[in-house]
Amino acid sequence: MADAQERRRTPRKAATKATPTPDSKPTKAKAVVKGKPDVKAAAPRRATAEQRAAPVTTSNVRAELSPEEIRELIAEAAYYRAEQRGFEPGHELEDWIEAESEIIGRLNSSR
Repeated sequence: MADAQERRRTPRKAATKATPTPDSKPTKAKAVVKGKPDVKAAAPRRATAEQRAAPVTTSNVRAELSPEEIRELIAEAAYYRAEQRGFEPGHELEDWIEAESEIIGRLNSSR
């Protein structure tokens, strides 16, 4: 084998393209890895003048939930508790109280 300097002096061979056979399917030049986005697919959108002018807020202000929304969260949690025990009758109030305690606790800890 020739040493490194000799190899650098020799011109490269011209790249040849393989000609596809009539029964073969054309292949993509780049394999797409499942679950990973194609980062070269499109450039990210640039912010408009309005978006650049808008102030960026970084505070931890949360939108307050209405009583109806809190009730819906409690009802959903109570439903899933009942589902876990097979909807056995007679435990509805217990499910509601436990769900209410869980939801109120989560809401108070996130504030």
